[in-house]
Amino acid sequence: MSTLQQPSRTPDQATSQDWPAEPPAVEGPPLLSLRSAFVLTAAVLVGIGVGLLTCAAEPNTAAAVLAGVAAFGVSASGLHKLIGS
Repeated sequence: MSTLQQPSRTPDQATSQDWPAEPPAVEGPPLLSLRSAFVLTAAVLVGIGVGLLTCAAEPNTAAAVLAGVAAFGVSASGLHKLIGS
């Protein structure tokens, strides 16, 4: 009677016991602060909303894109001043 042998594996091959793997350590400061990320995200959402509403009111794509970009710029500037550091 033969016995089953487990196949040998090299150290770089992962098994199910090796997971979840540890994420790599992050060195240095973050790319954006939490405040900057919030301001930019909110400004993008405002720009998308204005662009969609403009496109729904008047089916002119160029005008909707310009309105969305303008709304992004104005809202980013306004939120930057409104939200304290």
